[in-house]
Amino acid sequence: MTATLPTSPCLPTARRQTIVILVAAVDLVCRHVKFFAPRPMKVPLGIACVGWCLSQPIFAALPADYVQSIDWSRYNGMLGVQPNDAFGQSLIGVLQNESRYELNWAPSYYEVGDHAPLYVGIPYYWAFTHNTSGGTADIRPLASFAYGTAALLATGTYSPTAAGGISEPAALYETELAIRGVAFAHVSNTTDSRHFGGGGYGSYSASNQAAYWTAQAAEAAWMLWDKLSTETRTAVATMVEYEANSFNNYTVPYWKQPNGTTNFSGDTKAEETAWNVQLLALAQTMMPSHPNVNTWRTKASEMQVSTLSRRTDNVSSQLIDGRPVQDWINGYNSYADGVLVNHSIVHPDYMTASIYLLTTTAVNQSLAGRYIPQSTVFNVDNVYRGLTEVQFTPGPDKPISQGGYGTNKTILEPGGTIFNRNPDGSYSANVYYPEGNDWNIYVVTDSYLNTDLVAEWLGLDEGKSFDAMGWAQARVDAMIALQNRPGHDGNIYEPADWGGNGQGADEDFYHSNAVAWLQWWLLQHNQFSPISEQWGQLPAGVSGDYNGNGTVDAADYVIWRKNNGLAGGASVEEGDGTGDGLVTTADFDYWRARFGNSSSNGTGAQFGFAVPEPMFLVLVASAATSVMLVSARYFSRN
Repeated sequence: MTATLPTSPCLPTARRQTIVILVAAVDLVCRHVKFFAPRPMKVPLGIACVGWCLSQPIFAALPADYVQSIDWSRYNGMLGVQPNDAFGQSLIGVLQNESRYELNWAPSYYEVGDHAPLYVGIPYYWAFTHNTSGGTADIRPLASFAYGTAALLATGTYSPTAAGGISEPAALYETELAIRGVAFAHVSNTTDSRHFGGGGYGSYSASNQAAYWTAQAAEAAWMLWDKLSTETRTAVATMVEYEANSFNNYTVPYWKQPNGTTNFSGDTKAEETAWNVQLLALAQTMMPSHPNVNTWRTKASEMQVSTLSRRTDNVSSQLIDGRPVQDWINGYNSYADGVLVNHSIVHPDYMTASIYLLTTTAVNQSLAGRYIPQSTVFNVDNVYRGLTEVQFTPGPDKPISQGGYGTNKTILEPGGTIFNRNPDGSYSANVYYPEGNDWNIYVVTDSYLNTDLVAEWLGLDEGKSFDAMGWAQARVDAMIALQNRPGHDGNIYEPADWGGNGQGADEDFYHSNAVAWLQWWLLQHNQFSPISEQWGQLPAGVSGDYNGNGTVDAADYVIWRKNNGLAGGASVEEGDGTGDGLVTTADFDYWRARFGNSSSNGTGAQFGFAVPEPMFLVLVASAATSVMLVSARYFSRN
C-alpha cells in the first residue's frame, strides 16, 4: 500500500510529477510565446527559465536526501563474535536472550496500526496503544527495542535460535514497525494532537526526553538504513532534522552558575544535556552535507563540554574542539571530585548515565568513519574517579563550604568507593549508594557496563589498583544470573526489582547492552575513531592496503604471506585486515575481496559530498535539453 504522502530518499513521486509539469511549461512557453528580446538573448532566457524552475521549493533537498548510510562493507570479516572472545560471547549471549523476550513483548504490548495521518496504509507499532500521552512508558521502550534489535541485525549477531525461532526477516519487520512507531508519533510527521517532539519539550510533560527517544530510533534506522522502506527513511530523517534544528538557539542549562549560585537545587543537568546532545551529534553524523551541519556541531560541542563541567572549568583556557573551555560554558554540573548530585542525593546512577549517554556518540562517529571530538570525553576521567576513587565516610553529609555535598543527607554504611569489590577481592556487580537509592533497585542496572567499557577504551584504569574489565565481567555475570531466575524468558528484571513503575526497564537495559556490544565490538577490532580537536570525516584509508601505499596490490599479499599465522596483537601493517589481532586466511580473503582498490577510486560520499540523485539528473538534463532545443529553433527562425 502507498502512503498518502509519498516520499523517497531518491526523488519523491510528487516532486517528479511537478518537475515534469515545469518542464512541460517551459516547453510550452518556448513553443507558443513570442520572445520580445534581441535574438542573442533567446537562449539565455531559456536557460534562466530552467534556473527559475530549479530554484523553486519543490526542488529543495528533503532531509532523507542528506543521509549518508553506514558503509558496513568496511567491516567485512569483522561481523559476529570472534571465537576466542570470551567476554564478547557472554555479552552477546545476554543480548540475544533479551531479544527473545523483546521480540515477543513488542507485538503483545503495541497494536499494529496503519492510520498515521501522513502515512495512511503503512503499518507501524502504535506508540499510544496504552497511554494517550505516550512518553517514558510508551515511546521510549519502543525506541529502545528498535535499537537493541537493530544492533544485533547490523553486526551479524542476531540468532533466530536464541530468539525462539523468530527469523531474521521477521525480526527486521518488527524493528521497522517500532522505528515507524516512534517516527510517526513525532510532531514533524503527524497532524495528530497525540505526539511528542520539538525543542526537547513536546505537547506533554513526558516529552522532555524527545531528543533522546528520537536519537535511539534514528540510530536503529541508520544501522539498517538500506534495508528500510522509503516511508520509514523519510519519516526518520524528517524527525532527526526537526529535533536537531530545535537546538540551534538552545540555551544550555546548568546545575550552578560560575559563581556557585544554584540554578536547580539537587538536580545536575549533566544527564539531561547528555541525552539531548546525543541527537545533535547523530544528526551531523547522519547528514554530513546538511546546510545546518556546522551549527549542529558547534552547539553539540558546547553541550558536550558543559555536560560534566566543573566550577574551575569556567576560568580554564584549555582548548577543547578548538576553543578555550571557558568560552564554551556558563556554569557547571559536577563537583571538583567528579561527584554528581541528582534527586537531591549523591547519585551514582546519574554519574554513570552521564558518561554513557555522552560517549554513545563516539560509537556513531566511529561507525561513520568520523573523528570523535575532544568534547565527547571532556571530564569523563574526572567523573570516573568519582566512581572508583572517592572515599565516602559514613555520617552526616557536610555543607559544601566544609567539603561536603550539601545534600543534608546521611552517608550510609559501609562507606568506601561507589564501585567496589567483595571481601575476597573479586569485583562486585553491585554498587555502593552513599546516600541511598530512590529507585529501590540494588541489582545491576543499565549504564554501568557502558561506563566500564568507556574506561577500558580510554585507559582510565591504567596505573590503578583495579581493572575496569573486572567490573565489566562481574556485571555481565550478574545479568546472566538475573536472566536465569525462574519464570524469566530472556528478560532481566521482574516487578519486585523496582519500587515504582518498572515499565520500560527491560527495554532500557536492552538498549544499553546493545550499545555495550557495539563499544566492545569496536574495541576488539580497533575501530574506534581517533579523538580530535575537530568534527568531520577521517582521511580516506583503503581497506586491505597493508603497506599503506594507497592501493590494494600484490605487495600487500607479500606482507600477509610473510605474517600468516601471527597471533596476539597483530596490526594492519602486519596483515591483520579483519582487526582481530591475528593474521589468518580470513585476512587473505579480506585482501583478495579488495584487490585493485585505491584511495583514488572512492565515491564522493566518502568525503562528505552528497551524491546527486540519478533520476534528478535525468530530469534536469531533460529540462535543459528541451529549453535549449526549442530556443535554438526560435533562434534559427528569427
